[in-house]
Amino acid sequence: MDRDAFEHADEPAFGTTNVDFSQALYSGLQQMRSYRETRLSIGQEGVKFATASAGEVLEKQIRVPDSWLRGFLQVQSSAALPRDRFDLAPVNLYNALRHLRLHADRKGQRRGLRIELVPGEPPRLVLEPWNEVIPATAAPFKGKAARVVRVWGRRRLSLIHRFLPFAEEVEVHVLGSGLPSFWVLRASNMTLTLGLTGFTAANWSQALNFDLLLPRKTATTTKPLESVLTHLRNDWSAGSGELARATGLAWPALTEALQLGCQQGKIMYDLAGDVYRSAR
Repeated sequence: MDRDAFEHADEPAFGTTNVDFSQALYSGLQQMRSYRETRLSIGQEGVKFATASAGEVLEKQIRVPDSWLRGFLQVQSSAALPRDRFDLAPVNLYNALRHLRLHADRKGQRRGLRIELVPGEPPRLVLEPWNEVIPATAAPFKGKAARVVRVWGRRRLSLIHRFLPFAEEVEVHVLGSGLPSFWVLRASNMTLTLGLTGFTAANWSQALNFDLLLPRKTATTTKPLESVLTHLRNDWSAGSGELARATGLAWPALTEALQLGCQQGKIMYDLAGDVYRSAR
Protein backbone atom coordinates (compact mmCIF):
# COMPACT_ATOMS: atom_id res chain seq x y z
CA MET A 1 0.00 0.00 0.00
CA ASP A 2 1.30 3.44 -0.88
CA ARG A 3 2.29 5.61 2.05
CA ASP A 4 -0.06 8.29 0.72
CA ALA A 5 -2.96 5.99 1.55
CA PHE A 6 -2.41 6.60 5.28
CA GLU A 7 -2.59 9.53 7.63
CA HIS A 8 0.77 9.44 9.37
CA ALA A 9 0.86 9.81 13.15
CA ASP A 10 4.67 10.10 13.16
CA GLU A 11 7.45 10.67 10.67
CA PRO A 12 8.05 7.25 9.06
CA ALA A 13 11.44 5.58 9.07
CA PHE A 14 12.45 3.21 6.30
CA GLY A 15 13.04 -0.47 6.93
CA THR A 16 11.82 -4.02 6.43
CA THR A 17 10.19 -6.55 8.71
CA ASN A 18 8.28 -9.81 8.44
CA VAL A 19 5.47 -11.20 10.56
CA ASP A 20 3.35 -14.31 10.73
CA PHE A 21 0.02 -13.67 9.00
CA SER A 22 -1.84 -15.54 11.71
CA GLN A 23 -5.53 -16.24 12.17
CA ALA A 24 -5.61 -13.51 14.82
CA LEU A 25 -4.27 -10.92 12.38
CA TYR A 26 -6.69 -12.10 9.72
CA SER A 27 -9.60 -11.81 12.15
CA GLY A 28 -8.46 -8.32 13.13
CA LEU A 29 -8.41 -7.18 9.51
CA GLN A 30 -11.94 -8.53 9.11
CA GLN A 31 -13.09 -5.97 11.70
CA MET A 32 -12.19 -2.99 9.51
CA ARG A 33 -15.12 -0.73 8.73
CA SER A 34 -15.35 2.58 6.90
CA TYR A 35 -17.11 4.21 9.84
CA ARG A 36 -14.45 3.54 12.50
CA GLU A 37 -10.82 4.48 12.76
CA THR A 38 -8.11 1.90 12.22
CA ARG A 39 -4.53 2.35 13.40
CA LEU A 40 -1.63 0.41 11.92
CA SER A 41 1.79 0.49 13.57
CA ILE A 42 4.72 -1.13 11.76
CA GLY A 43 8.11 -1.46 13.42
CA GLN A 44 11.15 -3.67 13.26
CA GLU A 45 9.78 -5.73 16.13
CA GLY A 46 6.41 -6.43 14.53
CA VAL A 47 3.05 -5.10 13.35
CA LYS A 48 0.20 -3.81 15.53
CA PHE A 49 -3.33 -3.44 14.19
CA ALA A 50 -6.06 -1.74 16.20
CA THR A 51 -9.62 -0.56 15.54
CA ALA A 52 -11.68 1.76 17.70
CA SER A 53 -14.04 -0.88 19.12
CA ALA A 54 -12.69 -4.25 17.97
CA GLY A 55 -9.53 -4.41 20.04
CA GLU A 56 -5.85 -4.72 19.19
CA VAL A 57 -3.78 -7.39 17.48
CA LEU A 58 0.01 -7.53 17.80
CA GLU A 59 2.10 -9.81 15.59
CA LYS A 60 5.77 -9.95 16.52
CA GLN A 61 8.57 -10.58 14.10
CA ILE A 62 9.24 -14.26 13.59
CA ARG A 63 12.39 -16.14 12.69
CA VAL A 64 12.09 -18.44 9.72
CA PRO A 65 14.31 -21.46 8.97
CA ASP A 66 17.45 -20.76 6.98
CA SER A 67 16.32 -23.15 4.25
CA TRP A 68 13.04 -21.22 3.85
CA LEU A 69 14.87 -17.91 3.80
CA ARG A 70 17.28 -19.22 1.18
CA GLY A 71 14.38 -20.29 -1.04
CA PHE A 72 12.62 -16.95 -0.59
CA LEU A 73 15.76 -15.01 -1.53
CA GLN A 74 16.24 -17.17 -4.61
CA VAL A 75 12.68 -16.56 -5.76
CA GLN A 76 12.79 -12.80 -5.17
CA SER A 77 16.21 -12.64 -6.89
CA SER A 78 14.77 -14.43 -9.91
CA ALA A 79 12.20 -11.62 -10.29
CA ALA A 80 15.02 -9.36 -11.49
CA LEU A 81 16.08 -11.79 -14.25
CA PRO A 82 15.07 -11.19 -17.89
CA ARG A 83 11.43 -12.17 -18.29
CA ASP A 84 8.36 -11.79 -20.48
CA ARG A 85 5.57 -9.48 -19.37
CA PHE A 86 1.98 -9.31 -20.55
CA ASP A 87 -1.28 -7.79 -19.32
CA LEU A 88 -4.61 -9.33 -18.42
CA ALA A 89 -7.96 -7.83 -17.58
CA PRO A 90 -9.14 -8.82 -14.07
CA VAL A 91 -12.13 -10.61 -15.62
CA ASN A 92 -9.74 -12.86 -17.61
CA LEU A 93 -8.15 -14.09 -14.41
CA TYR A 94 -11.57 -14.40 -12.78
CA ASN A 95 -12.77 -16.63 -15.64
CA ALA A 96 -9.73 -18.89 -15.27
CA LEU A 97 -10.22 -19.21 -11.51
CA ARG A 98 -13.94 -19.84 -11.96
CA HIS A 99 -13.27 -22.75 -14.32
CA LEU A 100 -10.77 -24.27 -11.87
CA ARG A 101 -13.27 -23.90 -9.04
CA LEU A 102 -16.01 -25.71 -10.99
CA HIS A 103 -13.85 -28.49 -12.42
CA ALA A 104 -11.74 -30.96 -10.46
CA ASP A 105 -8.32 -32.03 -11.68
CA ARG A 106 -8.13 -35.32 -13.55
CA LYS A 107 -5.74 -37.84 -12.06
CA GLY A 108 -2.90 -38.77 -14.36
CA GLN A 109 -3.54 -35.87 -16.76
CA ARG A 110 -1.83 -32.51 -17.17
CA ARG A 111 -2.59 -29.84 -14.60
CA GLY A 112 -0.70 -26.91 -16.01
CA LEU A 113 -1.73 -23.41 -16.96
CA ARG A 114 -0.42 -22.99 -20.51
CA ILE A 115 0.31 -19.42 -21.54
CA GLU A 116 0.58 -18.81 -25.28
CA LEU A 117 2.32 -15.58 -26.27
CA VAL A 118 2.43 -14.33 -29.86
CA PRO A 119 3.80 -10.85 -30.66
CA GLY A 120 1.03 -8.44 -31.63
CA GLU A 121 -1.74 -10.75 -30.44
CA PRO A 122 -3.57 -10.97 -27.10
CA PRO A 123 -2.14 -13.62 -24.76
CA ARG A 124 -4.10 -16.83 -24.29
CA LEU A 125 -4.48 -18.81 -21.08
CA VAL A 126 -5.15 -22.50 -21.72
CA LEU A 127 -6.30 -24.69 -18.82
CA GLU A 128 -5.10 -28.28 -19.16
CA PRO A 129 -6.30 -31.00 -19.61
CA TRP A 130 -9.58 -29.50 -20.79
CA ASN A 131 -7.81 -27.15 -23.22
CA GLU A 132 -10.18 -24.43 -22.03
CA VAL A 133 -9.01 -21.21 -23.68
CA ILE A 134 -9.26 -17.92 -21.78
CA PRO A 135 -8.42 -15.15 -24.28
CA ALA A 136 -7.02 -11.96 -22.80
CA THR A 137 -8.91 -8.74 -23.44
CA ALA A 138 -6.09 -6.38 -22.43
CA ALA A 139 -3.18 -5.17 -24.54
CA PRO A 140 -1.47 -7.45 -27.11
CA PHE A 141 1.80 -9.15 -26.20
CA LYS A 142 4.72 -6.82 -26.98
CA GLY A 143 7.52 -9.38 -26.93
CA LYS A 144 9.81 -10.05 -29.89
CA ALA A 145 9.30 -13.81 -30.18
CA ALA A 146 6.45 -16.26 -29.72
CA ARG A 147 6.58 -18.38 -26.56
CA VAL A 148 4.66 -21.08 -24.78
CA VAL A 149 5.09 -21.13 -21.00
CA ARG A 150 3.58 -23.65 -18.59
CA VAL A 151 2.87 -22.62 -15.02
CA TRP A 152 2.32 -25.21 -12.30
CA GLY A 153 0.64 -24.70 -8.95
CA ARG A 154 -2.17 -22.86 -10.74
CA ARG A 155 -4.75 -23.40 -7.99
CA ARG A 156 -2.69 -21.21 -5.69
CA LEU A 157 -3.85 -18.30 -7.83
CA SER A 158 -7.12 -18.59 -5.90
CA LEU A 159 -5.30 -16.78 -3.06
CA ILE A 160 -5.96 -13.51 -4.89
CA HIS A 161 -9.65 -14.02 -5.63
CA ARG A 162 -10.79 -11.62 -2.89
CA PHE A 163 -8.57 -8.87 -4.30
CA LEU A 164 -9.85 -9.27 -7.86
CA PRO A 165 -13.01 -7.12 -7.44
CA PHE A 166 -10.77 -4.16 -6.56
CA ALA A 167 -8.12 -4.79 -9.23
CA GLU A 168 -7.95 -2.37 -12.13
CA GLU A 169 -5.22 -4.16 -14.08
CA VAL A 170 -3.18 -7.34 -13.90
CA GLU A 171 0.45 -7.75 -14.98
CA VAL A 172 2.01 -11.19 -15.39
CA HIS A 173 5.76 -11.81 -15.49
CA VAL A 174 7.04 -15.24 -16.57
CA LEU A 175 10.58 -16.57 -16.74
CA GLY A 176 9.87 -19.89 -18.43
CA SER A 177 8.13 -23.24 -17.99
CA GLY A 178 8.45 -24.55 -14.45
CA LEU A 179 10.17 -21.37 -13.28
CA PRO A 180 8.66 -18.74 -10.99
CA SER A 181 5.88 -16.52 -12.29
CA PHE A 182 4.77 -13.23 -10.75
CA TRP A 183 1.24 -11.85 -10.80
CA VAL A 184 0.85 -8.14 -10.03
CA LEU A 185 -2.63 -6.73 -9.31
CA ARG A 186 -3.03 -2.96 -9.13
CA ALA A 187 -5.92 -1.12 -7.52
CA SER A 188 -5.58 2.62 -6.97
CA ASN A 189 -3.01 3.00 -4.18
CA MET A 190 -2.82 -0.73 -3.43
CA THR A 191 -0.71 -3.37 -5.15
CA LEU A 192 -0.66 -7.12 -4.58
CA THR A 193 2.24 -9.18 -5.94
CA LEU A 194 1.97 -12.98 -5.83
CA GLY A 195 4.97 -15.10 -6.75
CA LEU A 196 4.41 -18.75 -7.67
CA THR A 197 7.39 -21.07 -7.38
CA GLY A 198 6.08 -23.99 -9.38
CA PHE A 199 6.65 -26.29 -6.39
CA THR A 200 4.07 -27.37 -3.84
CA ALA A 201 6.07 -29.82 -1.69
CA ALA A 202 6.82 -28.91 1.91
CA ASN A 203 10.55 -28.90 1.16
CA TRP A 204 10.18 -26.61 -1.84
CA SER A 205 13.08 -24.40 -0.74
CA GLN A 206 15.44 -27.38 -0.92
CA ALA A 207 14.20 -28.27 -4.40
CA LEU A 208 15.00 -24.87 -5.87
CA ASN A 209 18.26 -24.51 -7.71
CA PHE A 210 18.00 -20.97 -8.98
CA ASP A 211 21.63 -20.49 -8.01
CA LEU A 212 22.34 -22.12 -11.37
CA LEU A 213 20.33 -19.41 -13.14
CA LEU A 214 21.39 -16.39 -11.13
CA PRO A 215 24.58 -14.55 -12.11
CA ARG A 216 27.64 -15.57 -10.17
CA LYS A 217 29.93 -13.07 -8.48
CA THR A 218 33.03 -12.49 -10.61
CA ALA A 219 34.39 -9.23 -9.18
CA THR A 220 37.16 -9.44 -6.60
CA THR A 221 35.84 -6.47 -4.64
CA THR A 222 32.57 -5.71 -2.89
CA LYS A 223 32.83 -1.98 -3.53
CA PRO A 224 30.08 -1.92 -6.20
CA LEU A 225 27.61 -3.51 -3.78
CA GLU A 226 28.72 -1.16 -0.98
CA SER A 227 28.11 1.82 -3.27
CA VAL A 228 24.60 0.61 -4.06
CA LEU A 229 23.79 -0.06 -0.39
CA THR A 230 25.05 3.37 0.62
CA HIS A 231 22.70 5.05 -1.84
CA LEU A 232 19.73 2.87 -0.85
CA ARG A 233 20.26 3.56 2.85
CA ASN A 234 19.83 7.26 2.12
CA ASP A 235 16.92 7.05 -0.33
CA TRP A 236 15.69 3.54 0.58
CA SER A 237 14.46 2.79 -2.94
CA ALA A 238 15.65 3.53 -6.45
CA GLY A 239 15.38 2.21 -9.98
CA SER A 240 18.32 0.70 -11.79
CA GLY A 241 18.78 3.81 -13.94
CA GLU A 242 18.88 6.07 -10.89
CA LEU A 243 21.37 3.75 -9.20
CA ALA A 244 23.61 3.77 -12.28
CA ARG A 245 23.69 7.57 -12.28
CA ALA A 246 24.17 7.85 -8.50
CA THR A 247 26.96 5.26 -8.20
CA GLY A 248 28.69 5.78 -11.54
CA LEU A 249 28.88 2.01 -12.03
CA ALA A 250 28.92 0.46 -15.46
CA TRP A 251 25.83 -1.56 -16.28
CA PRO A 252 27.42 -5.05 -15.94
CA ALA A 253 28.95 -4.17 -12.55
CA LEU A 254 25.66 -2.65 -11.33
CA THR A 255 23.63 -5.67 -12.42
CA GLU A 256 26.04 -8.02 -10.67
CA ALA A 257 25.96 -5.93 -7.48
CA LEU A 258 22.15 -5.84 -7.44
CA GLN A 259 21.85 -9.59 -7.97
CA LEU A 260 24.42 -10.26 -5.26
CA GLY A 261 22.59 -7.97 -2.83
CA CYS A 262 19.27 -9.70 -3.55
CA GLN A 263 20.77 -13.16 -3.03
CA GLN A 264 22.28 -12.08 0.29
CA GLY A 265 19.04 -10.50 1.51
CA LYS A 266 20.52 -7.00 1.70
CA ILE A 267 18.41 -5.69 -1.18
CA MET A 268 14.82 -6.48 -2.08
CA TYR A 269 13.55 -6.08 -5.63
CA ASP A 270 10.05 -4.59 -5.82
CA LEU A 271 8.70 -6.01 -9.06
CA ALA A 272 5.51 -3.94 -9.02
CA GLY A 273 7.40 -0.66 -8.68
CA ASP A 274 10.48 -1.81 -10.65
CA VAL A 275 12.70 -0.45 -7.88
CA TYR A 276 15.25 -1.86 -5.47
CA ARG A 277 14.83 -1.30 -1.73
CA SER A 278 17.19 -1.58 1.17
CA ALA A 279 16.22 -4.57 3.31
CA ARG A 280 17.81 -3.13 6.48
